[in-house]
Amino acid sequence: MIETSLKQRTRPIRWLVFLFVWGAHGNPLLGQDVGRTSRLPLDAIVNARFEDVEARITSANLSQTEASYVRMHGRATAFVVTASASYASEFWEAANQYSIDRSETSELRARLLQAELAFHRAVVRARSEQYIRSAFDVRSAYDQYQAILADDPDHVDAMMRLGTIEMMLSNLPDILRSLLRIVGINSDVNVAVERIEYAISADPEHIAEYVALYALIDQMVFDFRLGSERHLTRIYEAYPESPILGAILINTLRRQQRVDEAMQIADTVTELHEAPDLVPMFALELAELAYVTEAFEDGVLRYESYLKVAGSGAKALPLLRLATCLEMLDNPRATAVYAQINGREAFDSDVFAERVSVRRRSTGMLPIERALLLASLAYDRGDYPRARQRLDQIVTDDAEPHFRAEKTYRLALLAEQAGNLIEAQRLYEQAARTSDQDSYRWGPWG
Repeated sequence: MIETSLKQRTRPIRWLVFLFVWGAHGNPLLGQDVGRTSRLPLDAIVNARFEDVEARITSANLSQTEASYVRMHGRATAFVVTASASYASEFWEAANQYSIDRSETSELRARLLQAELAFHRAVVRARSEQYIRSAFDVRSAYDQYQAILADDPDHVDAMMRLGTIEMMLSNLPDILRSLLRIVGINSDVNVAVERIEYAISADPEHIAEYVALYALIDQMVFDFRLGSERHLTRIYEAYPESPILGAILINTLRRQQRVDEAMQIADTVTELHEAPDLVPMFALELAELAYVTEAFEDGVLRYESYLKVAGSGAKALPLLRLATCLEMLDNPRATAVYAQINGREAFDSDVFAERVSVRRRSTGMLPIERALLLASLAYDRGDYPRARQRLDQIVTDDAEPHFRAEKTYRLALLAEQAGNLIEAQRLYEQAARTSDQDSYRWGPWG
């Protein structure tokens, strides 16, 4: 049985909503022998060139039914990725005009496209935090996908969509998860993964959306145990300018401490795409790369750039990162940034960000915090000797419990990385025992 990781609770909910819309629907031309011209509007969506979608629909000479789907799909994706109110308005216009000409498609496919309308409504409403209405839309879509599978047990699209809904139940905010259970949707994470893997194996060369979903779930929930990177790398090679796929791959590489490779992807997307920074997830990954490589001046600019385009996206942890970069530069603006942080999202990372910001507003960033930060950044980019050297220089005899706990936890990480599991276990347990309100997080993570 696959178990979810505690780290999933640290991931911003906005990534999860994006994951919903990106991976929960496939190519509307799936199953047909399509040419390159017919894929143009879909490529525009993958490459986050949302303003080009309409022109490409026209040039691709799509049927009315196909055009109606791609138009709705493109606007939903644009809204979820950018949080732009104009895209939300355009989505609802496209949804209201959505039409399925049953003379143009099979009956089963017409039912699938009808289910897609309910699903996209659910996604856009969830992104807008209209959770009650979103829950009922998900219920409607879920029932329609289930009915399709009842008639065609091997239907790839319906399989993927159900897997997505079931997977997301364990990762969405408590309020939405509870609402979905009220309307009768429950999930088994193992069944969900089986559905998704089935869809990927059915046609991994063709479905960029499915691979993106697979990779995001693997990153955020399973710590790469599903082996999605091989699929993601291949799909990205077909879309090297995509700030969406690029951001997912950068995140994958960065979390595997392969920072140099992640920076190469960032450089490629930046070179090929004229405005990748307008895609919040890519802008955030650029900021995170600056942070982990200790380029704090660049980090300030990158986090500020992300916050300008993030819309209603998660901001507590990026704000803490911005304030920390300012602190490392001895910039007094950090105090004003700390004052903006709150834990409204109620994820562990947001609660932690708020707790740190409250403390630093009165004390600033203490020398031991700076030292621990530099040690952690060295570890996070795979420079283990430097991390060990920096940790060994930190004296915690008279330090507060949360600082002692953090140093112990980071020594445990190094021990585990070196294969010394007995020592790692001892240190993790020590970190857990060194507990107070601020250091509780080091125990469970260990």
